[in-house]
Amino acid sequence: MGTTERRQREKDDLRQLILDGAAQVLAEHGYEKLSIRKVAEAIEYSPGTIYLYYRDKDELMLALHRKVFARKVERLAPLMDIEDPVERIMAMGRVYVQNAIEHPDDYYLMFVTRAPMEALACQDEEWHIGQTGFELLVETIQEGIDKGAFRKDISLHGSALMLWSMVHGLSMLYLSDRIDVVQKLTNENAAEQMFAQIESILKAGL
Repeated sequence: MGTTERRQREKDDLRQLILDGAAQVLAEHGYEKLSIRKVAEAIEYSPGTIYLYYRDKDELMLALHRKVFARKVERLAPLMDIEDPVERIMAMGRVYVQNAIEHPDDYYLMFVTRAPMEALACQDEEWHIGQTGFELLVETIQEGIDKGAFRKDISLHGSALMLWSMVHGLSMLYLSDRIDVVQKLTNENAAEQMFAQIESILKAGL
């Protein structure tokens, strides 16, 4: 390995170390308390070293945002092997909500905090990693149309956004401890009732 390649590998390794440190801080303190200083302390480097790789906290959060989003897409991708589009969408929804419950700080970073999107806007880039996840749902709906499971006159992206909004709303109710209130009022498993309603909508052809 030449000098140039070795230096590049060292830079890549340090960049990964910074992201791992940011993930550690996120898990221990939550996204609101994530800072360059805390990340520097976690990896035992100076804050100045981190600024050599990330312009500010928002840019660091964008890099971490991409990392945790990629993990989410990895969890959804195997579900594309489910042949029935209705069953696949139901499975995708359950994995989505479960992921939010098990990794709340990741979820807030992906869908709540504005910092990553503001950094993305500063870089004048598209939200490619988010689009990838959304397109998995769009692709499944299109497959459902092609197979006759859904009506041909539905709005493809509008239907995908509706379904995403449903599971996002349910995830936020869980994370804000509101779902328990609903379940006490109804004496039912509200989440299961919602999924039952989604399944009914899907089977009716969207």
